[in-house]
Amino acid sequence: MTFALAEQAFEKSFALLPSKLRLVESALPVERFFAPRNNESSITGRRPRVQTYFLRHRAAAGRLTSSGRNFIRAFAELTGGALADLQIVSRTSQLSAFVSLAPHVGQPFKSTFLLVGPGDQGGLLTTGAGSINLRAGDLWHAERGVAGFLAETTPGYSELLLLLLES
Repeated sequence: MTFALAEQAFEKSFALLPSKLRLVESALPVERFFAPRNNESSITGRRPRVQTYFLRHRAAAGRLTSSGRNFIRAFAELTGGALADLQIVSRTSQLSAFVSLAPHVGQPFKSTFLLVGPGDQGGLLTTGAGSINLRAGDLWHAERGVAGFLAETTPGYSELLLLLLES
Protein backbone atom coordinates (compact mmCIF):
# COMPACT_ATOMS: atom_id res chain seq x y z
CA MET A 1 0.00 0.00 0.00
CA THR A 2 1.43 3.37 -0.96
CA PHE A 3 1.72 6.24 1.49
CA ALA A 4 -1.08 8.16 -0.29
CA LEU A 5 -3.46 5.19 -0.02
CA ALA A 6 -2.56 4.70 3.65
CA GLU A 7 -3.31 8.39 4.33
CA GLN A 8 -6.67 8.08 2.52
CA ALA A 9 -7.57 5.04 4.62
CA PHE A 10 -6.58 6.97 7.76
CA GLU A 11 -8.74 9.97 6.77
CA LYS A 12 -11.70 7.70 5.94
CA SER A 13 -11.56 5.87 9.29
CA PHE A 14 -10.98 9.19 11.09
CA ALA A 15 -14.24 10.54 9.59
CA LEU A 16 -16.15 7.72 11.34
CA LEU A 17 -15.22 8.97 14.80
CA PRO A 18 -17.49 11.40 16.65
CA SER A 19 -16.52 15.06 16.67
CA LYS A 20 -15.92 14.83 20.43
CA LEU A 21 -12.77 12.83 19.77
CA ARG A 22 -10.19 14.67 17.71
CA LEU A 23 -6.58 14.41 16.68
CA VAL A 24 -4.77 17.45 18.13
CA GLU A 25 -1.26 16.78 16.86
CA SER A 26 0.61 14.06 15.01
CA ALA A 27 4.21 13.06 14.48
CA LEU A 28 5.39 14.32 17.88
CA PRO A 29 8.93 13.08 18.68
CA VAL A 30 7.81 10.63 21.37
CA GLU A 31 11.08 8.67 21.20
CA ARG A 32 12.59 11.73 22.88
CA PHE A 33 9.72 12.06 25.43
CA PHE A 34 9.76 8.57 26.95
CA ALA A 35 12.75 7.19 28.85
CA PRO A 36 14.11 3.96 27.39
CA ARG A 37 12.62 0.80 28.86
CA ASN A 38 16.01 -0.30 30.14
CA ASN A 39 16.47 2.91 32.09
CA GLU A 40 20.00 3.66 33.27
CA SER A 41 18.63 4.76 36.63
CA SER A 42 17.62 1.17 37.39
CA ILE A 43 21.22 0.09 36.83
CA THR A 44 22.67 2.70 39.18
CA GLY A 45 19.83 2.30 41.67
CA ARG A 46 19.04 6.04 41.60
CA ARG A 47 15.68 7.37 40.50
CA PRO A 48 15.65 10.40 38.21
CA ARG A 49 14.97 13.68 39.99
CA VAL A 50 11.37 14.79 39.47
CA GLN A 51 10.41 18.46 39.48
CA THR A 52 8.02 19.76 42.13
CA TYR A 53 5.40 20.23 39.39
CA PHE A 54 5.19 16.43 38.98
CA LEU A 55 5.41 15.29 42.62
CA ARG A 56 1.82 13.95 42.66
CA HIS A 57 2.57 12.08 39.43
CA ARG A 58 6.03 10.78 40.26
CA ALA A 59 5.63 7.31 38.71
CA ALA A 60 4.58 8.60 35.29
CA ALA A 61 7.00 11.54 35.34
CA GLY A 62 9.85 9.17 36.13
CA ARG A 63 9.16 7.34 32.86
CA LEU A 64 9.46 10.59 30.88
CA THR A 65 12.63 12.33 29.82
CA SER A 66 13.18 15.99 30.66
CA SER A 67 11.95 16.80 27.12
CA GLY A 68 8.76 14.84 27.77
CA ARG A 69 8.15 16.53 31.12
CA ASN A 70 8.82 19.95 29.55
CA PHE A 71 6.33 19.16 26.78
CA ILE A 72 3.63 18.16 29.28
CA ARG A 73 4.20 21.25 31.39
CA ALA A 74 4.20 23.61 28.39
CA PHE A 75 1.13 21.90 26.90
CA ALA A 76 -0.80 22.30 30.16
CA GLU A 77 0.17 25.98 30.37
CA LEU A 78 -0.77 26.63 26.73
CA THR A 79 -4.19 25.04 27.16
CA GLY A 80 -4.75 27.10 30.30
CA GLY A 81 -5.22 24.08 32.54
CA ALA A 82 -3.53 22.58 35.55
CA LEU A 83 -2.22 19.02 35.61
CA ALA A 84 -4.92 16.85 37.23
CA ASP A 85 -3.59 13.38 36.44
CA LEU A 86 -0.77 11.79 34.49
CA GLN A 87 -0.61 8.04 33.86
CA ILE A 88 1.40 5.81 31.59
CA VAL A 89 -0.15 2.63 30.27
CA SER A 90 2.85 0.49 29.38
CA ARG A 91 2.48 -3.06 28.14
CA THR A 92 4.72 -5.87 26.97
CA SER A 93 2.65 -8.89 26.11
CA GLN A 94 2.08 -11.56 23.51
CA LEU A 95 -1.65 -10.84 23.69
CA SER A 96 -3.64 -7.75 22.85
CA ALA A 97 -5.67 -6.16 25.64
CA PHE A 98 -8.34 -3.50 26.04
CA VAL A 99 -7.72 -0.61 28.41
CA SER A 100 -10.85 1.30 29.38
CA LEU A 101 -10.24 5.03 29.43
CA ALA A 102 -13.91 5.86 30.01
CA PRO A 103 -13.55 6.59 33.77
CA HIS A 104 -11.17 9.43 32.88
CA VAL A 105 -13.39 10.96 30.20
CA GLY A 106 -16.29 13.08 31.37
CA GLN A 107 -14.91 14.09 34.74
CA PRO A 108 -16.22 17.57 35.51
CA PHE A 109 -13.93 20.41 34.47
CA LYS A 110 -11.25 18.03 33.14
CA SER A 111 -9.99 17.53 29.59
CA THR A 112 -8.56 14.15 28.63
CA PHE A 113 -5.63 13.76 26.24
CA LEU A 114 -3.98 10.58 25.04
CA LEU A 115 -0.43 10.64 23.68
CA VAL A 116 0.61 7.53 21.77
CA GLY A 117 4.16 6.72 22.82
CA PRO A 118 6.79 4.58 21.19
CA GLY A 119 6.17 0.92 20.66
CA ASP A 120 6.06 -1.94 18.20
CA GLN A 121 2.55 -0.88 17.16
CA GLY A 122 0.19 1.68 18.65
CA GLY A 123 -3.02 -0.33 18.79
CA LEU A 124 -6.57 0.91 18.28
CA LEU A 125 -8.59 3.76 19.75
CA THR A 126 -12.21 2.63 19.93
CA THR A 127 -15.44 4.47 20.65
CA GLY A 128 -19.06 3.52 20.12
CA ALA A 129 -18.85 4.96 16.58
CA GLY A 130 -15.80 3.07 15.34
CA SER A 131 -12.07 2.69 15.76
CA ILE A 132 -8.86 4.07 14.35
CA ASN A 133 -5.24 2.95 14.42
CA LEU A 134 -3.07 4.64 17.00
CA ARG A 135 0.24 5.87 15.63
CA ALA A 136 3.28 6.82 17.69
CA GLY A 137 3.38 10.58 18.15
CA ASP A 138 -0.39 11.16 17.85
CA LEU A 139 -2.02 13.32 20.52
CA TRP A 140 -5.79 12.83 20.89
CA HIS A 141 -8.30 14.94 22.81
CA ALA A 142 -11.51 13.38 24.14
CA GLU A 143 -14.22 15.82 25.11
CA ARG A 144 -16.77 15.00 27.77
CA GLY A 145 -19.54 12.76 26.50
CA VAL A 146 -17.42 10.23 24.59
CA ALA A 147 -18.86 6.86 25.54
CA GLY A 148 -17.07 3.53 25.40
CA PHE A 149 -13.60 5.07 25.08
CA LEU A 150 -11.15 2.15 24.85
CA ALA A 151 -7.56 1.70 23.78
CA GLU A 152 -6.67 -1.73 22.45
CA THR A 153 -2.99 -2.43 22.80
CA THR A 154 -1.51 -4.84 20.32
CA PRO A 155 0.82 -7.77 20.96
CA GLY A 156 4.33 -6.55 21.57
CA TYR A 157 5.44 -3.40 23.31
CA SER A 158 3.30 -0.25 23.53
CA GLU A 159 3.06 2.87 25.68
CA LEU A 160 0.24 5.38 26.05
CA LEU A 161 0.32 8.55 28.13
CA LEU A 162 -2.99 9.60 29.65
CA LEU A 163 -3.08 13.29 30.58
CA LEU A 164 -5.95 15.00 32.40
CA LEU A 165 -6.03 18.78 32.64
CA GLU A 166 -8.29 20.78 34.95
CA SER A 167 -9.83 23.88 33.46
